[in-house]
Amino acid sequence: MFCLRDHTGNNVSNLVLIALKIHSLHVGASSSHLSFPAARPLNQDIHPVTLGGLIKGKLLRVKQLLQRFQPVSLDVLRNLSVITGGGLGVLEAETSEAQTIGLVWQPEFTNLSVSIDYFDIQIDDEVSQLGAGTILSQCYNSEFYPNEKLCDQFDRDPLDSKITDIRDSYINVATQKNRGWDLQATWVEDLDIGTLVLETQHTFQIEDSVSLFAENTRDTNGDLGDPKWTGRASATLDTGSWSAAWVVNMIGDADNYDYANAEGTIYGRPVIRKFDVDRVMYHNASMAYSFANGMTVRGGISNVFDKAPPRISRGNGSRQGNSAFYSQYNWQGQTFFANVRWDL
Repeated sequence: MFCLRDHTGNNVSNLVLIALKIHSLHVGASSSHLSFPAARPLNQDIHPVTLGGLIKGKLLRVKQLLQRFQPVSLDVLRNLSVITGGGLGVLEAETSEAQTIGLVWQPEFTNLSVSIDYFDIQIDDEVSQLGAGTILSQCYNSEFYPNEKLCDQFDRDPLDSKITDIRDSYINVATQKNRGWDLQATWVEDLDIGTLVLETQHTFQIEDSVSLFAENTRDTNGDLGDPKWTGRASATLDTGSWSAAWVVNMIGDADNYDYANAEGTIYGRPVIRKFDVDRVMYHNASMAYSFANGMTVRGGISNVFDKAPPRISRGNGSRQGNSAFYSQYNWQGQTFFANVRWDL
């Protein structure tokens, strides 16, 4: 059997208008002060520092930024003022448009269901406050530099070129767009010992683009932290009182070579830097027992084979130690867990 569907059973196109929050319109103008350690020469190793609490957890590698500043000194980043304010009279309401279409196959000869869904989601004029650190880092690391519009969000002292003010008020992000395919398959079989369920889900991303301003569009699909493919597969056996499950989470390969060359130098010596990761698979296992009184006890192992996060070189991408630091990867290593649920 074949049928077309969306999440409710039909091909669908939705347009949503999102009202502006009062806070983003009327928050009063204010400024905050950022200070930094005394300057160090560039020929010394400079470790990452944070721009106060305004970076939102992201680190700037100051040594990279300084290579584009004049004069080259950490004094450039000292005594900054961050100016924030509302967007009354400036901001526009967000709009969101989503289109989905799907196909379902359920053959009569076996208990199988296969579905594939295409999605196309676009958000215009999203209201956002980027943060001072994001403004600086995306300006100097932008593929559109020096014409990146974010570079217009801060001012310099005309005498010594030091940055004096960063404007971090609420703005409208021009466009965000996400397109791709979702694939899901489920097979159920009744065995002598119980019911076996095999299931797999995959997302194949075609586009994941952001235009902070209409002139500049960046598609991060396939970048580190934004792989083109992610998937999950599971096998579950339920015997009634006992159940067991084996789950595999899959993250596709990705790279940042659009933003940095593999060839580089360290202390004048040529090196080959690694800004790509291969496909990663994490295996998880669990067993559960359900009592007649409604209590279920479950235990298992996450990351059964103690798979470590992939490694990348410094200089491009988010790292912790030598490993790629993104939400898809397991940082705890092999862990054991147990929980109890009681349905009264």
